[in-house]
Amino acid sequence: MFLRRLGGLARIDEWGGYWSPNICFSDAPPLADPSTPPPVEPPPATPPVTPPPPDPDGGDDDGGTPPSWPDDWRERSAAGDEKALARLKRYASPENVAKALLQTQDRLRSGNFVGTVPEDASPEEIAAFRKQAGIPDKPEGYGLEFPKEMEVTDADKAELGVYAAQMHAAHVPPAYAKAALKAFVDLREQAMQRRHEAVQDLVVASQADLRSEYGRDYSRYVGRDGKGGIANEFLAQHFGEDAPALLGTELPSGLKLGQDPRFVRGIIKMALAYAEDGVIGAGDAAAGGKSIDEEYDELIRKEQSGRITPAEDARINQLGALRLKRAERSRAA
Repeated sequence: MFLRRLGGLARIDEWGGYWSPNICFSDAPPLADPSTPPPVEPPPATPPVTPPPPDPDGGDDDGGTPPSWPDDWRERSAAGDEKALARLKRYASPENVAKALLQTQDRLRSGNFVGTVPEDASPEEIAAFRKQAGIPDKPEGYGLEFPKEMEVTDADKAELGVYAAQMHAAHVPPAYAKAALKAFVDLREQAMQRRHEAVQDLVVASQADLRSEYGRDYSRYVGRDGKGGIANEFLAQHFGEDAPALLGTELPSGLKLGQDPRFVRGIIKMALAYAEDGVIGAGDAAAGGKSIDEEYDELIRKEQSGRITPAEDARINQLGALRLKRAERSRAA
């Protein structure tokens, strides 16, 4: 009856009970008062943070000794070896020692690292080292040679053989031996070029000196390219076939003997002194009583016309020598 009395005011809620705005007919919890704020749940507790374990390497990149290593780490590592201690003192920290070790191992693994042969190495150790370094069994195996454009003498070839033997005895790898040879050849070529340029300057200065002294008679007295002239004829007369070799003798300055103005002047003076006694008598017979100057001028004109004989050309040289000697005496007087 009570339900009927409420009529449509009662309803079935979601829990199966009956309710009305003021009366609840089930065990369901009462509706919350809209004016009451909902309870606030506390935030979850933050889990404790576990600190990371200390870095065994110290974590320092500044090269300093990390706190995890004692100050006497070098002494402990050297274990009483003074030489080892001295080497360890080159490193600021154990990390640097480790880096150096790893770098050395990498070089060894790469095959680009070649050590040295101990002084007391056995033949087997030497053979193993040479095999690792690619050193040939004999010095000839280096394959050393001079550049193709280089003028090589027999002496150069002999020196190259000595060089190869020395490189082999010192256990030098082929690449190093070839690089050293190239550097030597380049330096020698540069030195020779500088010397050649200096000698050329001396030759020019020597010719200018002689031309200044003998003037237009330069060719008559000095000649050209080792031929003609009083000086060359005198040398040919007294030294014969050995004259060219004598003139080609190289002096310490780089000049050849025939290019040195002091030697040329001396030969000309000797030629003039030698010719002085025979020129007058020969002139009387050959020139028909003409004076030295007249005979000389006549032969010069004949030479210019291209109709002179070898004997007449030699006579011009004799007369020219005598004229020069006479001029020297006049200047001395």
